[in-house]
Amino acid sequence: MHFFYLDETGCTGADLISPEQPIFVLGGVSVSDDRWRTTTEQFSDVVSKFFNGSVPKNFELHAPQLNRCEGPFQGKTQDECNAFALALIDLVSSLKHNIHFIAIDKAKLAAAQQGQHAVINCKIPYLLGFNYLVSYIDTAHRSRRAEGRTAGIRKTHIGTGAQVSRNHAEIAAPF
Repeated sequence: MHFFYLDETGCTGADLISPEQPIFVLGGVSVSDDRWRTTTEQFSDVVSKFFNGSVPKNFELHAPQLNRCEGPFQGKTQDECNAFALALIDLVSSLKHNIHFIAIDKAKLAAAQQGQHAVINCKIPYLLGFNYLVSYIDTAHRSRRAEGRTAGIRKTHIGTGAQVSRNHAEIAAPF
């Protein structure tokens, strides 16, 4: 079994001409169940070390805050924040997890001639990106794993403009 953590940025729903968010990106990491515990423990260790053992309550990692040394990163230097980001990237790399992402230029999507789809609205980048990414990950893991394996999508964040709502979804797919 594999677990996927997916997150997005630039989600403005069907508004494809937002000058503040012209690109939609959905990305994440897939972790096999046999490495999930090790990953969680090592990730927690890197975070705890960065905050000197005092991780802020309800801590969530957000790249814009990290890049600007804001929120939970306030008081840290840019060098410290950069080193933290590199430590997390090194962790994912050393554990040989797969990184997946799709970027959609919303202006080009708006200009494209598209017909109707029976299941999703292809003018909403999140739906289009999620469908593509889940299909891509499924195909990638099918090629590497025996039939009968499953994957669970554990958590996705859906953002609409300035408001962010959480959609906790578990999807089991045969691999």
